[in-house]
Amino acid sequence: MFCIVGFVVGNISERKNNAENKLKEYSEKLEEKVEERTKEIKHLNLVLRAIRKVNQLLIKEKDRDALIQGACDNLIKTRGFYNAWIVLLDETHKLGTTAEAGMGEKFLPIIEQLNRGELPYCVRKALKQSDVVVIKDPLSICTDCAMVENCSPDTGAMTVRLEYDGKIYGVLYATMPSNFIIDKEEQTLFKEIARDIAFGLYNIEIEERRKRAEEALRESEERYRDLIETSHEIIQSVKADGHFDFVNKAWHDILGYTKKELSKLSLFDIIHPESLEHCKKMFKKVLAGESVTNVEAKFMAKDGSTVFVEGNVTGRYIDGKLVATHGFFRDITEHKHLEQQKEKARKEAEFYADVLAHDVGNLNQITMGYLYLLQTAEDKETRKKNVEGIKKSIMKSKRLAESMKTLKIIKDTKIEKFDLNKSIERSIKNIKEYSDKEIEVKSDIDKHYYVKANDFLDRVFFNILENSVEFIFKEKVIIDIKTEEKDDLCNIHIHDNGIGISKEKKKEILENLETLSKKRGWDFILQRKSSIDSMENSR
Repeated sequence: MFCIVGFVVGNISERKNNAENKLKEYSEKLEEKVEERTKEIKHLNLVLRAIRKVNQLLIKEKDRDALIQGACDNLIKTRGFYNAWIVLLDETHKLGTTAEAGMGEKFLPIIEQLNRGELPYCVRKALKQSDVVVIKDPLSICTDCAMVENCSPDTGAMTVRLEYDGKIYGVLYATMPSNFIIDKEEQTLFKEIARDIAFGLYNIEIEERRKRAEEALRESEERYRDLIETSHEIIQSVKADGHFDFVNKAWHDILGYTKKELSKLSLFDIIHPESLEHCKKMFKKVLAGESVTNVEAKFMAKDGSTVFVEGNVTGRYIDGKLVATHGFFRDITEHKHLEQQKEKARKEAEFYADVLAHDVGNLNQITMGYLYLLQTAEDKETRKKNVEGIKKSIMKSKRLAESMKTLKIIKDTKIEKFDLNKSIERSIKNIKEYSDKEIEVKSDIDKHYYVKANDFLDRVFFNILENSVEFIFKEKVIIDIKTEEKDDLCNIHIHDNGIGISKEKKKEILENLETLSKKRGWDFILQRKSSIDSMENSR
């Protein structure tokens, strides 16, 4: 009985010891797991804290270099990594900006290697995949990397590319205890940090693009404004209601209106009445979406002068809606004046040709008449008289040619206050000296007159008097000169004692003069010949 009891008691005691040992062992394992889990939680908290620090950095930091340097510093201080570095690469993997923490001068060999275009194994692999590149034993794997000299047997490394919105900016590299890198959560959070850094780089890039675009736009606007302000063309922008949006300096200089006056003007206030309807039609076309080119118009300057312009007008749109018209015009006033002068010169040339055709025709007929009389003359005295007549006709032809030269320079001669009475007196004196005929001039000028003229006025009176002397076939030539004021004008009447011209002949002469500009050469001379013959026969 005693033996059985002792066996039972001993068995119980052994079982109790075993249970206590198992409980102790379990407790120790539980403590280890709790401690391990606590370390993991602490580790993850550190990672999360690192992520939070990076996110705070992204919010306040707008400089690329400061961003990546701050990220490296946070990973060392907050997470407890041995070291961390970031390299930014372009599309050709050429090295750009770099940052490091925990390495100092030991990072220089990496920079030299990257500058040579030699990418370490972890970098090459990270650029090809989106997942984190985990290297448990850098000493055996990263033999081509200058970084390997800084690793120990318990050191692990993780590398991940910095990528956002499909663009790779570079890579993030960090070394840490080897037990860290096997943790999936660690890898996930490391990748999250890299994505946040890439997002920050993306935002900086967008901001830089925006600033560059704004700067380019500002420079473009300045160049455009300078181009407009320094342009010699008239440039104006007119709103749909006809009022000016803006004009350039040349507009003010040419038209003479001030900036203050511009605000009270509309487009149609500066357009010459002769161009108003035409310009209104063009303005409506542009408002309807058309562009008009080669527009010619007349503007009115502030001083009332006319400015001839030529140019193009188009619409200015904002969001597809026409808000104003743009007009670019050249000042062609001088060109128009030159055209007018050319046209005037052309008409003068036609006038000279008509005068020559008329007068030379007359002189030719007179010369032919003297030649005919010379051939039929029976006595020496008659032949001598006819020869003198021929000489006079030749001299008159010579003076006529000289007169044409004189007419061409009349427009360039200075016009000034001229004594009309003295001009008539000089012409009377000159005609008496010129002709061997007996000439009596009766002058009835009631008072002294002055006109705007020059010495050519003497030639006008002389020619009129010479015409009377030459075509009066009497022993004595009598000429009456009389002035008369009428309708604020001074009319000068010159009469002689010639036989005159009948009304029928005057009508025929006027009809011939009306077609003068259409007649040229011998056709005109022959037509005039028939009139002169008739006039000679009627005397």
